[in-house]
Amino acid sequence: MHAYPGLPRYLALGTLLVIGAAWAHSRASAAPAYTPISPTLADRTITLSGHDLTTAEVVAVARYGAQVQLSAAALQRENDNYGLLLEAAVEGVAVYAFNAAPGSSARPSCFPAIRCLPPTRHTWRRASCELSRTVRPRVTDRRSQKRRFVRAMLVVRANAMAHNAPSPQLSQMLLDLLNKRITPVVQSRGTVGEGDLAQLSNVGGTMVGAGDA
Repeated sequence: MHAYPGLPRYLALGTLLVIGAAWAHSRASAAPAYTPISPTLADRTITLSGHDLTTAEVVAVARYGAQVQLSAAALQRENDNYGLLLEAAVEGVAVYAFNAAPGSSARPSCFPAIRCLPPTRHTWRRASCELSRTVRPRVTDRRSQKRRFVRAMLVVRANAMAHNAPSPQLSQMLLDLLNKRITPVVQSRGTVGEGDLAQLSNVGGTMVGAGDA
């Protein structure tokens, strides 16, 4: 007779739970089947303006390998916005999620390499280098999705960034990923609140050599 009559039953239940967890982990960690696209439209170029991207154009890029480029106006808008962003960092102006944390009481912080120097092109370059060192560690774990879904996400992001303030290198690298058919491995599920933060973090990880593709 056992000192604890219920112990064998609990041990059996625990064993089943361990086996179930191990099976679930093996299923989750198994690599999904690779699904290449059919680049039948590789000789076509879609121009992104930030205004008039259509569903058919997204499909042409995502599923059939059409090339992408920014319009001259979109490229100029990005460069102008990026210059203002770096100038804000140099002058100590708070920019949400760039040089200031969330919250109304958050104070802007200068990047250490900038030291709040006067806004010149030289200090802008230093701000850009400091930004790359700051953003580089902000990557998360990755899970696979089908390639065409990730490419659709990339082209929509590239089009929307025409109204943001990306560096010229970041903007071009996003286009290069699409045009050279390099697809980052991203999570299949999003995050609470802003649902695209995890996926965009995976893309950023690939850009700086810390992610998979």
